[in-house]
Amino acid sequence: MKGTEYAPAVPGDVAEKLGIESLADLDANGARFGRKIYGIEAGSPGNETIQKAIDEDAYGLGDWKLVASGTPAMLAQVEKSQKAGQPIVFLGWSPHWMTVQFDAAFLEDPDKVWGGAGEIRTVTRKGFEDENPEIAEFLSNLSFTTDEAGQFYYDHDKSGKELADIAKAWIVDDPEKVARFLDGVEDADGEKAEI
Repeated sequence: MKGTEYAPAVPGDVAEKLGIESLADLDANGARFGRKIYGIEAGSPGNETIQKAIDEDAYGLGDWKLVASGTPAMLAQVEKSQKAGQPIVFLGWSPHWMTVQFDAAFLEDPDKVWGGAGEIRTVTRKGFEDENPEIAEFLSNLSFTTDEAGQFYYDHDKSGKELADIAKAWIVDDPEKVARFLDGVEDADGEKAEI
């Protein structure tokens, strides 16, 4: 999965209402945000990057404060702020259900304070591909967008749906994509694998 994010974000409605697209847009709106960026657990790499940006006055954030808390507390604060119509900046990542619930808008980083987009890869042990060529082919074909994965997380974590039910619904909704996962894959009888 390409295009994963781990960076400061704002809810989509805040981005639209205030025209916030970049970390460079924050300081001009500092009073609206209370000059706070909500992070996660103390010592996390994301918090350390935020604190370094504050310490170095990157993007004019030198007078801002990092509010470190646990992930659940940060997400609860985002929800509370959004319900109250208060702008908030928080450490976001995708894929995660926050991208669905808060329509998280990840802030551009023209000065490259953050590492940029990441990716999630499937890793197997040495020899797996030789021993399991069909499964290896399936895994190499398997791909989801961060939006799809975020929706899966939302459906399970926030809506309480069972994983098997989420998968079945997704297969019904997008059989062509699922069929692409099976390109070049044979079943146990040596036939083309099908849904």
